[in-house]
Amino acid sequence: MDSNSGRSVFPAPHPSIAWMDGEFVNWEQCTLHVRTQAGFFGANIFEGLRAYWDESTQKSHIFRLDDHLKRLEQSMKIMRMKSRFDTPTLRQATIELLSRCEFQAHAQINLSTYFRYSGPGEPLVATEDTGAHITAIPLPRSPKIEKGVAAAISTWRRISDDCIPPRAKVAANYQNSRLAQNEARDNGFDIAIILNNRGKVSEGPAACLFVIRDGVLITPPTFADILESLTRDTLIVLAREKLGLQVVEREIDRTELLISDEVLMCGTLFEILPVTSVDRLPIGDGEAGPITRQLQAHYLKTVTGGYPEYSSWCTEVAAPPAALPPKVTLTHQEAIEWVDSADNAYHAYPWAKASLEDFSGYLREPSKFPCNFARAAFRTNTLHFVFAGSDTDPLELARVRQGLREYLKTVSVMTGIEESMNVLVILFKPEAQEQALDHYHQTAWHVMQDWVDNDPEPWPPEIPTDPEQPFWSLCFAGVPLFINVSAPAHRHRKSRNLGRSLAMVTQPRAGFDLLAGPTPEGDKVRQRIRRQVELYDGQPAPDVVGTYHRGDLEWKQYVFTDTNDEKLTRCPLHIDAAAPTQQRRTG
Repeated sequence: MDSNSGRSVFPAPHPSIAWMDGEFVNWEQCTLHVRTQAGFFGANIFEGLRAYWDESTQKSHIFRLDDHLKRLEQSMKIMRMKSRFDTPTLRQATIELLSRCEFQAHAQINLSTYFRYSGPGEPLVATEDTGAHITAIPLPRSPKIEKGVAAAISTWRRISDDCIPPRAKVAANYQNSRLAQNEARDNGFDIAIILNNRGKVSEGPAACLFVIRDGVLITPPTFADILESLTRDTLIVLAREKLGLQVVEREIDRTELLISDEVLMCGTLFEILPVTSVDRLPIGDGEAGPITRQLQAHYLKTVTGGYPEYSSWCTEVAAPPAALPPKVTLTHQEAIEWVDSADNAYHAYPWAKASLEDFSGYLREPSKFPCNFARAAFRTNTLHFVFAGSDTDPLELARVRQGLREYLKTVSVMTGIEESMNVLVILFKPEAQEQALDHYHQTAWHVMQDWVDNDPEPWPPEIPTDPEQPFWSLCFAGVPLFINVSAPAHRHRKSRNLGRSLAMVTQPRAGFDLLAGPTPEGDKVRQRIRRQVELYDGQPAPDVVGTYHRGDLEWKQYVFTDTNDEKLTRCPLHIDAAAPTQQRRTG
């Protein structure tokens, strides 16, 4: 509890960032509204993962990441959840988050998919309104791994597959473990052992169980109401392949625990815990047994990448890019300094320097580029830049949205000519080989659709939602936008070619209208620009060029064909203004 604010604070060291709903956010912003199904009913599915730091190689490995993601998919299927984020996206986000955290220590990761809101009066119905979040914290290995734990048989019984299936890793399921663990702690024990409704040993809170009798490793079967544990599976493999032990999966009686040679519990969080007593009766000699110790040693070597034959279980986490800027949107001067930084060759966007220089060459005086406003913004360093490494990678698309929000927040406090002159330029990684113009246009529409699908604010009520209606304009974060798409494939329409990168240039429609709006002076400005464009391009302006304030369709101004042959007859965007992301998230 923060004594100054009275608010609860996370009680352990944590990084400054997290990942939520496709974006990297500040730790404090990774929150849910209490009225979501996840916040109110615990309707979220999760995986807890471990990452292990190897001091000798200075590398970190996430253990069995792909198997955790497979189990997440299975849990979501059981719970009828359709996540907005596919497995490759969640995988990459997990790796990149850990990379950005730069722990250089063992770490624990929580990945969760969750239900947001359902319809009125139906709080328990599966909804397509879902989200996901990922957090990571540094977490050393527990000292209990060495000294062991004292266990107690709980009076609570384990949930069952025909009631609340433990096979699905759902947060609400863990209330069963919470009851058992609190009872054990109140009675002076370290951990609980829970029996199922048949009176057979099931598992502990977040931990599976093994006993060793006469050199045989025995563990309850999956039908004993246990979680299908990945750590349990790992130990079965190591016991057979490294120790040559016989492993038997069968039901275990309560009293069998008391006469076993060794008992151990295992899980991603706990790793391998020796159980030294049950109900205050010693197991063996009351110390961790020799087989338990051997399994611990092999397990540690496995999770840190020491066994080549199990390398597929270890996902290496690359060091973070050396020169990623702390924010996505850069001012013109910041962009120049960033691409010219000493370690520029090693960061994630080595193409950015050439693309920025290429773009600048079109606007640098004595440029003949027909848009005086663009040249003036370049000359006065009032351009803003976002560099996007991909137009398909969900994380890069999320970075673009984050950059657009940063820019809109910056210009929201500006007025007059200052607002008009501050323009955002989004430069995409150039294609390995130049593509046809249609390819670049499809890419731009895909990016704009991504803005629509992930809009953080409700659609402005004064703007039509149908692009085929007059006075429609693409909106994001509640702001109507003016958009211009330039592509390297333009040969004749030279005014829509700003270098090797696909360039999306945008600003708030209000800022554009200050200079070229529905006034006599605005009409003169537009006419002058169009004459200059025709001279620059060596051909008449496109037939689709119109005037927004006279009701001409705005979407047709976003992309132009290279000659005067209009191809699109309807706007490719699909807009559902009733379900903005932020409205779903916060209610």
